[in-house]
Amino acid sequence: MSFLDYSEDALVEKPAIQLLESLGWTALNAYGEFEHGVSSLGRETKAEVILTTRLRQKLLDLNPEASPEAVHAAIEELTRDRSRLSPAAANRAVYHLLKNGVRVEVADPDGATGGVEFLRVIDWESPANNDFLLCSQFWVTGEMHTRRADLVGFVNGLPLLLIELKAVHRRLETAYSGNLRDYKDTIPQLFWANALIILSNGSRSRVGSLTAGWEHFAEWKRVDDVPSCSTLYLDKPMRNHTLMQTIARANRVYAGKVSGLIVDYAGVFRSLEKALAIYGAPGQGGGDKPVEDKAALAAALRRAIDAADGLCRQQGLSLAAIRAAEGFERIERIERLDDAVDALVGSDEIKRRFLSLAQTVQRLYKALLPDPPAQDFGTEIAPIEVIGDKIRALTPPADISLVMSQVESLLDRSIATEGYLIREQGDEAERWVDLSNVDFAKLAERLNAEEQRALAEQLSEDLFEEKAGVVFQHVYETYYGGGGSVYAQTA
Repeated sequence: MSFLDYSEDALVEKPAIQLLESLGWTALNAYGEFEHGVSSLGRETKAEVILTTRLRQKLLDLNPEASPEAVHAAIEELTRDRSRLSPAAANRAVYHLLKNGVRVEVADPDGATGGVEFLRVIDWESPANNDFLLCSQFWVTGEMHTRRADLVGFVNGLPLLLIELKAVHRRLETAYSGNLRDYKDTIPQLFWANALIILSNGSRSRVGSLTAGWEHFAEWKRVDDVPSCSTLYLDKPMRNHTLMQTIARANRVYAGKVSGLIVDYAGVFRSLEKALAIYGAPGQGGGDKPVEDKAALAAALRRAIDAADGLCRQQGLSLAAIRAAEGFERIERIERLDDAVDALVGSDEIKRRFLSLAQTVQRLYKALLPDPPAQDFGTEIAPIEVIGDKIRALTPPADISLVMSQVESLLDRSIATEGYLIREQGDEAERWVDLSNVDFAKLAERLNAEEQRALAEQLSEDLFEEKAGVVFQHVYETYYGGGGSVYAQTA
């Protein structure tokens, strides 16, 4: 087996294509789309990101009563330039067209406007009625640059899915920071219709939307982008799409959040199986449930505590002995905690592993609160948290005094202070003018007089220049015998 067998194409891209093909997508390698001068996808240029040939056919299929003019108008609306809008605004505008249909005006036989129709773009009720095309190595040209996306999924000719891949040995974050960010800047039109972005290196995968930061990618976001939350209380009936959106909101990730808690007062989860059957992954029985009983959280906490205990035992430490200390033995607890710290910081790898486990234990414990089972774990997690805090306390706070001194020095050199002159009241009072006492008639006469005087002075200067020129010409002709002409210019 050669090194090429471990490449991004072999280990990540081809298996991803095969997986999507098994879900009903038609795959096409678009690397040589313009190889013979004409696009095999029907695009006129690489700047086009909507496959209008496929879009037109599906508009006709989904709207059999629509006239050719109405279909043409719908295509014009879907493909129009939205570069003056912000990326989020452009994406929101297309989203509404996909959700609600494209509004077109219909003319009657006499040519007058006969009414308004809404043309469906996607069949939301029957997914199999849509056209699913997956293009690998898809070229897109922006205002200045051309980029090649790994996988672009077209639904009825619209690029709703973008998948950016990395080799299995590459950091997944680079797909976001090195590729996705660049695409947003250089080929923004690819995201106007985008609904889903997937980043993967084969080992790890994350899912997100156009406006999601890296920390918010593995979660679908609500359209109205509501704030993240950890606990939701359900006190009214929900079903189908509304129920799935509510679950997604509780599951939405953000920094420091382990899981979401849903308190069901209305027996809503009886409708969960039906919702999963409608909106879950096709052909997979709805997939894993997005909601689990809180007992699963307790089980996860148990596994994390056991892992921390096991790591300590490997270093010759007994957390059980620390927990069991009673009476005078409690005095020795501090010494045992210090010994534990010394043993765990001896290796950077062991230190990092323990701190990671301690953080996981703490986060899971907080997520489990205030349920009664959480109280059973209190005694077990206490030494893990204390040892973790003691290890972190060994790292001194960052000394930024030198940086602050340099900043202050820079400010001293860059900003000059000058005294502010405070005038006395008498000085200011002399400059005040009472407009009610102004004689505007005399002021107009004065201005007219000034204007006449300026005009007279200008005429006098012009006359002087003319006479001076004549005199100078006469002198020249007398002296040189009229051998030429000279022009005098007075300043």
